[in-house]
Amino acid sequence: MASFTTPASMVKRVIAFGIDLAIGAALVLALLFFQESFRTRMAFDKSKHTELSDTGIPQWFRYALDSYKEKELEPGLFIRGIEEEKNIAFPVILLAPWLIFTLSFLVLGASPGKKLLGLRVNMASGGKISAGKASVRYFGKWLSAIPAFLGYFMAFTNPQRQTLHDKMNGTVVVNA
Repeated sequence: MASFTTPASMVKRVIAFGIDLAIGAALVLALLFFQESFRTRMAFDKSKHTELSDTGIPQWFRYALDSYKEKELEPGLFIRGIEEEKNIAFPVILLAPWLIFTLSFLVLGASPGKKLLGLRVNMASGGKISAGKASVRYFGKWLSAIPAFLGYFMAFTNPQRQTLHDKMNGTVVVNA
């Protein structure tokens, strides 16, 4: 066996993953909400939200508030607002979580959820992971999830509990 501590339980890993998803979603929403571009560009009809026009609240959110007050709420409004601002929104949605999670691996040795649960990610041979490995691991999680989370089920088939993205990088999740 390699020079690392005990592999983390799948229960702890699933809970950490849920925490990371919540943190990532909150981060993206906060960045979108406070994005300067949303405050200055017009995505919707200005006459629909005149009372909030000078508040600094993003355009799509103002429109949603006004349409809610008028009992005309459109279910796809959030998505429509994001589509209208795609030149800013999509880079924020895709790149901000990658940057935050990669930096957390470099500084803490784990994602925020894993850190909260006393887990860390090491190289299978021992030692910390590099920025490149952290990036590949982040995007590898998407590959693990795409075919019905089959990449995650790989953890049940090996003694080190490695998922697809762990195998791609030669990493293991261990108890800190």
